[in-house]
Amino acid sequence: MTQPPPATGAPARLHERNARRLGAHDIVMATQTGSGATLLGNILLELDIDVLDPFGAVIDEDGSVRANEPVLAKRERISAVASKERSLRNGSATSNPEVRFFKNFLAPEVFSAQTVRGVVLLVRDPRDAVYSKYCFLRDFGELIPGRDDIEEQGTFGEFLEGQGSGLEPPPLEYWTSFYQGWLEAADRFERFIVLRFEDLKADAVGAVTELLGLFDVRIAAARIADAVERSSFDAMRRHEDAHAAATGEAVNARIMRRGKVREWEEWFGAPELAARFRNAELIEMAARFGYSLPE
Repeated sequence: MTQPPPATGAPARLHERNARRLGAHDIVMATQTGSGATLLGNILLELDIDVLDPFGAVIDEDGSVRANEPVLAKRERISAVASKERSLRNGSATSNPEVRFFKNFLAPEVFSAQTVRGVVLLVRDPRDAVYSKYCFLRDFGELIPGRDDIEEQGTFGEFLEGQGSGLEPPPLEYWTSFYQGWLEAADRFERFIVLRFEDLKADAVGAVTELLGLFDVRIAAARIADAVERSSFDAMRRHEDAHAAATGEAVNARIMRRGKVREWEEWFGAPELAARFRNAELIEMAARFGYSLPE
């Protein structure tokens, strides 16, 4: 199988440099765009657990963290708890020092299994994940620093062919190779958990409790439930509205677009789209996470 190409450019170097400076309290959140990292990240931040953006934070050699100001300024509308992300600007951190999550899109080879605390692999049905990534790049591609290779998006079918995505191989092959790489590396890490977006939506309290328990973090269920409520789709939509009102920014597209499970059912009947998901390697990889794609 074709492996994803190495990232290039200054933002990519920052991404990898941050990854190589993680420590024993850091948990690698490995995922792809459109797979629920915004939702999970908000819940964790509401629990006073740090979540580092790979481009919005700079980890220095001594382990201290500072803001990559231009990126944070662009992303304020993303987070329902943007004030906590902005705490990087004054050098403060959240109040739980036990763990810190590092959201990233890198291959496992970048990380030292002997250094980090473990990995959470965040996954979503590829029919929904790839479509959500397409919508994000279409509406907010400029939020991804240094990705000048991302073109103006055409149709979803063209995106599936690799046009305008900035990815080689095309998105579905990339999805397959990314998750194959992480599953093959799972045994390298002392602690490794797969978290499905669908399970996070169905029972966020249970999913987050299990996730934190694996890393020996015990938080009362009632407090987790409160964090989940404050990170709900409606609550995060209200944050976007409030940010737009405060800045005068027109809301022509949403970071919190729908947050829907099985959205693919609305378009999958189109034969020319559905046919692109009938790839044996994709079907096999999706099945390993419990997703049944048609033969």
